[in-house]
Amino acid sequence: MDQTYQRKEIAYRCLIDAARALSSAADINELVGEILASSRDVMQCRACSISLPDLETGDLVIRGTQAELKGQVLRVPSGKGIAGRVYRTRVRENTANAQIDADHYAGIGLETRTPAQAMLTIPLVDGDFCHGVMQALNPADRERFDTFDEEVFLAFGSLIAATLTRMQVQDQAKQKEIEDAYRQAELSIARQAQFSFMPPPRFERENLRIQVFQEQAADIGGDFYAYHEVGDECLLVAVGDASGKGIPAALESARVCTLISLTEQSCTAEGFSEWLAGLNNVLQATAEKAGSLTTLAVLLIDRKRRRISACTFGQFRPRYLSRKNDWQELICPIHPPLGVLTAPRFAVSTVPLSIGRKWILLTDGFVEARNTEGMQFGAGALAKALSRSADEQSDPLPVLEESWRQFSRNGPDRDDATALLVADLSPLPPSTFECIISPDNIPDIRSFCEQWAASTGLEEIVEYQVVLACDEIFTNVYKHAYSSEPGPIRCDAKIDLTSLNFLITHWGVGLDSKVNIERAAEDSRLGGYGLPFIRRVFDEVEFEKHEAYSTVRLIKRVIPVSVSAE
Repeated sequence: MDQTYQRKEIAYRCLIDAARALSSAADINELVGEILASSRDVMQCRACSISLPDLETGDLVIRGTQAELKGQVLRVPSGKGIAGRVYRTRVRENTANAQIDADHYAGIGLETRTPAQAMLTIPLVDGDFCHGVMQALNPADRERFDTFDEEVFLAFGSLIAATLTRMQVQDQAKQKEIEDAYRQAELSIARQAQFSFMPPPRFERENLRIQVFQEQAADIGGDFYAYHEVGDECLLVAVGDASGKGIPAALESARVCTLISLTEQSCTAEGFSEWLAGLNNVLQATAEKAGSLTTLAVLLIDRKRRRISACTFGQFRPRYLSRKNDWQELICPIHPPLGVLTAPRFAVSTVPLSIGRKWILLTDGFVEARNTEGMQFGAGALAKALSRSADEQSDPLPVLEESWRQFSRNGPDRDDATALLVADLSPLPPSTFECIISPDNIPDIRSFCEQWAASTGLEEIVEYQVVLACDEIFTNVYKHAYSSEPGPIRCDAKIDLTSLNFLITHWGVGLDSKVNIERAAEDSRLGGYGLPFIRRVFDEVEFEKHEAYSTVRLIKRVIPVSVSAE
């Protein structure tokens, strides 16, 4: 992994340096030569070349890194070779062995003493125009070029294509037109870099569904999102924003996405805080050179234990749609942006996944959007849009997008905006169960408690004990509160930030701990296992008598104190 990450780190640094140099390029020949040398080093191959068309003859004129090309003008005849085919079709080709390709033009290999084997050929396309092709020949330590080679080479090609466009426009248009054309070329490259390193905007697996809305602004490309399945149990989700504009911001966000991807398999529920520190500390080591700050909001969803851990680095806290059908902010630690400080671990908050049905991560492009009067969309309008989606029981992303666009329709240019929604599709048990208690229907109310215990992700043996302890209470209500006669009973259940809560209400003779302890001493049982067992299972057991009814409150902590707020 270290070797792969080092290779990608070098690639992004070269791309950022090339992007900065090309933005003010005056001598395209010198700069193209520098990019060819950089791309050869990054691609770890024998040679790289650029072939540009001769508009009079249609031949492709080759410029490459081979020493034999210095002072020479070599040509691929019009329509010949793999280069000619890619120039014509504008479709990149990753060729395993050029020697067996019927279109391969072997003359150049003879001239340069570099016979082509594995070959990666890409078109230099900017918008609807193809400037030529770029080729990498014979990788040094592998049989053929891989997918990362393609992504990096396409990025180098995009830089050259955009710069060639800008140089042509400079000769034909006013300065205003030059700036606009380059701005669009820069945006295209930024988006290409970002989109190639971000996963699809939709994902669904085992009752968890992810949807993403993202809109990049006209001149900024720092927003990004990522999600990864970690082993069989966890889902890692992140939304972030790399500061700056254009290509450097987009490439920095791609670098962070890649680092997350390369290290995600070492991320565990138990070691989440340390994994965050490792991610942060790697970025801190290169933050000054990158010249960028990255904010991040991150969730780790433990599907097996039904927990969710969260923190942010200079980003908004996550929000969740509670079981009361209102959106709430998850109180979790907010650390400085990534790379500002180093630490051996970063604190996170861990809560039961079941406190919410939907979870949303947002970048600041929403709340900072302005209308014609200069007012911000703000947290108030955000809360209003989310509340409306809850009231309508509709997808919050379209509602949020509609409200955001309408508010800022005639205002200044908007910033990037990204929203990632995680929905827990697990069936929700009802919050209340009522019946006339009797031996025949105690299994029904026990099943209600079993559904709630299952939704907490407790270990199987603990879940069984919780259900057994609830059954013990119901048996006692029937035997002692109603003297083994049918009577009304109600059970309310909820999950808060740390615990599973049951409130059992009956209208019979009130039970209390003193009476039950005495009875337990007489027959060593309370229906079956006795109050001592119930107290061992639940962290809190409270008996209360009211004028017309009595209650038993049972509280089982499902998030250990050691992990609830590190």
